[in-house]
Amino acid sequence: VCVRVGVYHGSECLCGILNTGDSSGAILEWNKELEFDMEVCDLPRMSRLCLVIYGIYDRRRKANQTPATYKVKTGKKAKGKEKEIVPLAWVNTPFFDYRNHLCVGTQKLLAWPVTEELPPDLLNPIGTVASNPL
Repeated sequence: VCVRVGVYHGSECLCGILNTGDSSGAILEWNKELEFDMEVCDLPRMSRLCLVIYGIYDRRRKANQTPATYKVKTGKKAKGKEKEIVPLAWVNTPFFDYRNHLCVGTQKLLAWPVTEELPPDLLNPIGTVASNPL
């Protein structure tokens, strides 16, 4: 399981998209700083952080691939196998609150399940910034 993160203003990506290393096990935890090539002072007022949680699977290629499955370019392919990315959940959060203050500190983000096909970069920048109430 991995996390992909991007900084967006509307549907425009403002800087490079980052990926965390993969993590596996019963409890998943990423305790890493992600550093973007952009200064905080250059962020537009309505910019947002977009995240997607996805799994990477080694599978045999099937004729009927689900629409939410994405192919990944890998160095070596085993015969008849390829790596696939399956998006699991996404969440967007604004950088600034309604008073124009930068949101800092630990935040709990309640993600939305992936119910439709995401764009090729796997992020959903035009999705809501509201937390999933469930």
